[in-house]
Amino acid sequence: MTALEKRVEVLTRECATFKRGYEREVVSLKEKQRVMERKRTAMERNLGTVMVQNAGLRHTIRTQQEQLEWFRADIEGREASRQCMLCLRAYNAEVLPKTLRCGHSCCEECIGRITVKHREDSFAVCTECRRWHFVSAVAGFPTSISMIPGYIPPPPPHLQL
Repeated sequence: MTALEKRVEVLTRECATFKRGYEREVVSLKEKQRVMERKRTAMERNLGTVMVQNAGLRHTIRTQQEQLEWFRADIEGREASRQCMLCLRAYNAEVLPKTLRCGHSCCEECIGRITVKHREDSFAVCTECRRWHFVSAVAGFPTSISMIPGYIPPPPPHLQL
């Protein structure tokens, strides 16, 4: 064998060795690519789940904020309804709330102020809706006990809607 043939044989073996190494590297990279593809798919699936949960939590937060706003407005409304709409005095045992037939309320003293005499009859004019109500000399207007703060306590702060 000549030197040239030996050199060709050595180069052929080196080429085969490099080729096997290259093929192993390609197989390894393909396996890594498959693993990464599975991880990516799992992460996309998890992202979808998290996005759905996030949307659900946003909806829950929005609903709870609306309930809280309603409850706060309801508290303000209850507090405002516990005082006379004309003189703004708080209802108590001395300042009794009287309810007109239209549903609006004011204290007994203010009903006397808004009562108008016409011939033999008396009429109270509601300052909210301007309706005229006949004032019975015998019965008058009913007292709204529920509007007196001492009789109906406000709801506890931990009450949930």
